[in-house]
Amino acid sequence: RGEIIDEKALIDALKGGIIAAAGLDTFAQEPPENLDRLCGSGKLVLTPHVGAATAESIVRMAVEAARNVLTVLEGKKPEQAVMVNPEIYG
Repeated sequence: RGEIIDEKALIDALKGGIIAAAGLDTFAQEPPENLDRLCGSGKLVLTPHVGAATAESIVRMAVEAARNVLTVLEGKKPEQAVMVNPEIYG
């Protein structure tokens, strides 16, 4: 996701007042090459890949993980969408 933001243009837009503030939880390159300029704007919130970590999303992820564990323990195949390595099911 970080590649979709032009960080240099974002810095210019923040400094020029084109946008009031911004928040990022990922960068085009990590560690970001423009970190000093990004932090220097005073108008940017940076988080470590937790932008979507809300109480609701954390509960939802835990419930889905538990459901998938139960599915596997029942000898069934979990949903294809949640599998990292579906090839183990042949």
